[in-house]
Amino acid sequence: MKVIILSINTYKDKEAVINSICPTGQLTFIVKGLYDPKSRNAQLNAPMTIIDAEFVEGSYQFPVLKRFEMILQPMKNTEDYLYLSTILILGQLNNKILQPEDYAPMYEWLYNGLVTLEKSKKYYDVMLIYTANILRVSGYEFEVNRCVMCGTNKNIVAFSFSDGGFLCRNCLEEEEKKDLTPSQMLLIRAVFNAKTYDLSKIKYDLSDGKVLMFKFYEFINDMFGTSINNILMLNH
Repeated sequence: MKVIILSINTYKDKEAVINSICPTGQLTFIVKGLYDPKSRNAQLNAPMTIIDAEFVEGSYQFPVLKRFEMILQPMKNTEDYLYLSTILILGQLNNKILQPEDYAPMYEWLYNGLVTLEKSKKYYDVMLIYTANILRVSGYEFEVNRCVMCGTNKNIVAFSFSDGGFLCRNCLEEEEKKDLTPSQMLLIRAVFNAKTYDLSKIKYDLSDGKVLMFKFYEFINDMFGTSINNILMLNH
């Protein structure tokens, strides 16, 4: 079974309880020798690691890792600052927002996102699209193809998180502000409509990607009462 490590907690001497995401949802298991430098299992002491694992049942509360094959170790690639920032952002999104019942629908998005990062430099593609999907499974669907108020696809002038999507000129209230540029509006539409991690058709500027990530940061802060602090790393 392919699993992605989300968090690691000390259990006993040289043992750990790992929370992971797999195709069927949440999976918690025990790894022996995780804190023993001589153990092969020591290389699992890093979030976002992907393995093909086999488990056994025992006297523990959770299944025990029997053997594994390494698929991907994203945290080994730490020289690229933006790459590392992206990995850390995905980790915080999972640990602070993702609920156990939403693990299964997000597994493929996380798996493919990590593979995409390993093969390319589509950092903002992955950050933005993964964040959009984690908001979607959390119950926040945003209308990005027409005005969320009247349904027209003409004269779209603004995007509102509080209203739930695009607003046309007629439905934009005077007190609301148009704080996204036309190029950022196109980007947020592409992000929420994306089926894969590929935004190359709109060829956006990375500064626009940063603006949207900080918009997501503000929304998450307001609606979930938590901060994805690693997004602040994008300012460096």
